[in-house]
Amino acid sequence: MSWLITGGSGQLGITVSQELGDRGLLFNAWNSENLDITQGQTVRDAVSSLSPKVIINCAAWTDVDGAESQEDLAARVNSQGAENVAFAARSCGAKLVQISTDYVFSGQHKSPWDVTSAKFPTTAYGRTKAEGEDRVLNLYSEGSYIVRTAWLYSPWRKNFAKTML
Repeated sequence: MSWLITGGSGQLGITVSQELGDRGLLFNAWNSENLDITQGQTVRDAVSSLSPKVIINCAAWTDVDGAESQEDLAARVNSQGAENVAFAARSCGAKLVQISTDYVFSGQHKSPWDVTSAKFPTTAYGRTKAEGEDRVLNLYSEGSYIVRTAWLYSPWRKNFAKTML
C-alpha cells in the first residue's frame, strides 16, 4: 500500500513521514515545491500518476497571524488546496486524511468540544480551515476523515515548545 503526504517538509509532514517509515510503509512525502496544492490540475495529474491508497494532507498555511492580513492567500491553501486534494483523492479512490485545527471553533465553550460541535471560527486562519473541512466533506465525504489538532510540537521547524525553550 502506498501513501502520499502533502506538506511533507513541514513539522507534521516530517513527523508523519518518520512514523510511516518506522512502520515500514511505502510512502511519498511531497512539499510545496514538488506539489503546489493550489493548482488543481497539477494535483490531479500528480496524484493520478502515483495512485496512492491513502493521502494525508499536512499541507497548510499555518501562519495564524499572517492569515489576518492575507486571508485570500491562506484560503488558497487551506480551502481551495484542500478541495483540490479531495478531488484528486476521490478520482483515484484514495482515503483522505484532512488535517484541520481547533481554530474552527470559537474558543468560547465551557466544556470540551465534541466532533459534532458547531464550528464558529473567529480568526481568518480558522475560517479558512473550516471552509477547507467543508469543501472536503462536500466533495468526498465517503472517503475522507477530518483530524483536528492543536499545538503541534516536534524537534523540527518553529513551534511553541521550541520558542519557550
